[in-house]
Amino acid sequence: MIKKILEPDAESANLEDWYALIHRTIAQGGGYNQIMITDIDKGTSRENTKVKSGSRFEFNNTFYAVDSDTEIEGLNDVNYGWVYVYAYLDPNDETAGIDGTVKFKYDNKPIWVSELCGYYKGNSRALAKMFRHSDNMFYNKVILYDFNSLLNNNYNNAPASGGTLVTDLSNVTSAPVCTILNLKKGLYQFEMSGGQGGRGGTGSNGAAQDTDASVPITITGTFRVHEGDEVIAKQGQGGGDGGNGNYNTVDGSTMRTGGGSAANGGASFIKVGNKYYTAPGTQGTAGTDPDSASVTKNGASVNLLQKEIDFSNEHPSTLTIAGRQNGNAAGSLSASYVSGPPNYNVVTVNVNGGAGGTYNNSRNGKIKIYKIWEEL
Repeated sequence: MIKKILEPDAESANLEDWYALIHRTIAQGGGYNQIMITDIDKGTSRENTKVKSGSRFEFNNTFYAVDSDTEIEGLNDVNYGWVYVYAYLDPNDETAGIDGTVKFKYDNKPIWVSELCGYYKGNSRALAKMFRHSDNMFYNKVILYDFNSLLNNNYNNAPASGGTLVTDLSNVTSAPVCTILNLKKGLYQFEMSGGQGGRGGTGSNGAAQDTDASVPITITGTFRVHEGDEVIAKQGQGGGDGGNGNYNTVDGSTMRTGGGSAANGGASFIKVGNKYYTAPGTQGTAGTDPDSASVTKNGASVNLLQKEIDFSNEHPSTLTIAGRQNGNAAGSLSASYVSGPPNYNVVTVNVNGGAGGTYNNSRNGKIKIYKIWEEL
């Protein structure tokens, strides 16, 4: 049922009309909330998080105005995470009136009270929510001006790091992991690196490749998970070492081949909805040349580019490409000679070069994801 709000008689107002005016003011203004929080779009410390001068609100059928920036009490009564700014009546402080003084404090989650058209906990009214981060700063400040505002978020002041570890893909003993993550709506931070490339093979009787592939850089950042977003994370494949060169002696001449080049490391990635976050792997090193024997084939140079990840088929049920590129095999040698009596056959001898590197799981990329906050 919808009830009419009574209006005072404009022509001949009496005491009954005065009561009607009060009733109308309360009925129309119930739930009124126009408070302002300092630096609402920035992270702020406790000392700098206040209710600003000029704020106005209704509380238990009474209207209030804030005439100076006012501190919020009671931080020791709440944990890290979502906290709420309440207006409450301190009956022991009659500075502002015979019934006590209205002050602000932090407290835990309220409930919606339809009769008062606001969020309350006991007799205290929740006017705003914010997130208390582990760095003791306040972020995601939202004014609770209506029923739906409890579910609103303010990503203009999100922290860039910190949180609880929820995903750790650091497998270096078997094939890289590709998995769907069950992440709820909220803000997350990631640390991610691609696979490291391998080391080139040693040419026959030549100098060893003493240069390892570069260590992959660690990419950091944040991402937001929305309702319905599918989140997939995949480690980049580590690159394998190139094979060593070979040799054979044919008719007094020694044939030597170079080492194969190592495989490049693959890229790691996180897919959130239709957006990708990637961390590249590093390039493997080249195989070395053999010594200066009379017949030689040099070592293979390393591939120049990583293989692109095939994002058109990225779902873990079908994804097989890890972004790794195999190394190049060193060139082979072929020589022929005539065998001795009685047959005098022509004999062909092949000497293969070092094989190109494939994969090495000990060099797999790594992904860590931390939950900064989960939306209500």
